[in-house]
Amino acid sequence: MVFLDNGNNDTFHNRVLLFTFFSIFIICCSSCVTKYEIKGLTKETVMDDGMSIHAKNGSSVIRITADGLKREIIWNGEIIKVMMKARTKRWRGKLGLISDEILDISNDHIVITNVKEAQLHFLSIEKFNKWRKNYFNPERGVYRDDGLFLSWFFSENDQKQIALDISVWQIMIDGEKPTKLPGSDNQNIYSSM
Repeated sequence: MVFLDNGNNDTFHNRVLLFTFFSIFIICCSSCVTKYEIKGLTKETVMDDGMSIHAKNGSSVIRITADGLKREIIWNGEIIKVMMKARTKRWRGKLGLISDEILDISNDHIVITNVKEAQLHFLSIEKFNKWRKNYFNPERGVYRDDGLFLSWFFSENDQKQIALDISVWQIMIDGEKPTKLPGSDNQNIYSSM
């Protein structure tokens, strides 16, 4: 079949083939970059698919279960489901996942969620300890020796709106999970698959 009869069909076909291969190459490269970027972002998450974290702090008990990017939170007798999304830029040094959603749980109240999941990197135990003393509130969270950290806090206003702030972090010391952290409470936080 002749597409264009200009006496130089081989050159035309070579150009079509070259254009086709170049287009395929560009498409393949862009999909590789996208997969790599997504891989890089999800590497800084904490929860694997099917993982649950159970934690207790005083009388407050919480469970979070991962299903892909979905998180099911059971807290204070409520089941809250949020969809996480990957951060595309570092925010205060973190990538990981975030979800800011307004959920109408029932006719009684509205829950506003702020759920964060990321790795927190420290160069040393001393740097972590300094951060812990300045920023960690033991009334709002718990962590264990291997660095699994869960913090949660809620507030309610007179319009029956509840704000629920949850942070799921993996503490990393010099790029590795720690084996012993000062102030840890291994009995009140555990994970399961």
